[in-house]
Amino acid sequence: MDRIEPDAEAELGDSELGLEATAPIAGRYLEQVRESAATEAGNTVHLSAVGNLYRQRILHETSGRRTGDTRSGAWLEMRAWVPGSGSPVRLVTADETLEALIHRMGPDDAGRDLGARCREQLGERKVVRLHGERLPVVFAAGGCEALAHEIGHLFEGEATGTKAEDWKAGDRIAPAMVTLRDDPSSSVPGRGRYRCDDDGAPPRPVTLIERGRVADRIEAGSLEDAHASSSGSGHGRRASFRDLPQARMACTIFEAGTDDPREIVAHTRRGIFVRRLGTGSMDPASGRVTLSVTEGWLIENGSLTHPLAPSFLVSDIASSLDAIDAVGSDLTYDHGATNCVRAFQQLPVIVGQPTIRIGLIKVISP
Repeated sequence: MDRIEPDAEAELGDSELGLEATAPIAGRYLEQVRESAATEAGNTVHLSAVGNLYRQRILHETSGRRTGDTRSGAWLEMRAWVPGSGSPVRLVTADETLEALIHRMGPDDAGRDLGARCREQLGERKVVRLHGERLPVVFAAGGCEALAHEIGHLFEGEATGTKAEDWKAGDRIAPAMVTLRDDPSSSVPGRGRYRCDDDGAPPRPVTLIERGRVADRIEAGSLEDAHASSSGSGHGRRASFRDLPQARMACTIFEAGTDDPREIVAHTRRGIFVRRLGTGSMDPASGRVTLSVTEGWLIENGSLTHPLAPSFLVSDIASSLDAIDAVGSDLTYDHGATNCVRAFQQLPVIVGQPTIRIGLIKVISP
């Protein structure tokens, strides 16, 4: 139960994993999580977990200028289930170190979360399957970060050949309640934070959508560019020394709105409440996005009634942005629990997102 595996990134440069010292800490933490989950669920709870730790030193030397960074990360995925119940419930958490992760999400908090969700599965509830129905979808804060991340992909690097190719600065593409930015220099702690990118340039915040209008794009930039105050924003990232840096997201933030998240659900007559998304994918050329729902509920007359079978949400970014009609005040960060794979390069990313409702999305339950 306390298996902690080194991240594949740990092979880059000098690594100080210290696994022998930290794995026992994880073991004690997970045992406390299991006990708390069992108390909350009122039943026996089984818990499995897998995670990774890494620490890297990065050094850049360009034209006589030298800059460096030390990066670390801890990632933990826990799955809990009650014997005889349905699929395991899943909780993924991350931070810069295992100690920081445990301090931020204590075992009692994690256990109560998992135990309550296990308890929900014990009742006699009809599982709902939907086959292509278009419904309003409420995406919960703290579990649906893939939504903001997939939107951000259309703002990475050059727009040539993408759905965003015709978007110009100032074009309205969403309601005024929508503001999206990427800020690696943010003070938000997490796995994937850095002080210089993989071109050696310091990171700078970039606003992608400002009050519903196209603002800017994420670009990479060299150390020389940074000293020359050019357009490079310190977003050049790569998975290993074998790869070339690309313009990539790092800390993507969908800014909070003013809506009460509870009222967003209460004012939805019929729709879907998505508590947790799994994977997401987006085709840059068409803007088509597919999101997998690992935990969702049917909304009827403002209440959560029946669990949704594992399903897919299918839409396109332009339509989804235009159909956003509520943004909650509950901005929540995942602290680096998300991984992004692009051009075969996997990188940790931090995402912050509040509760969001999108008017109509096609829901498909295989």
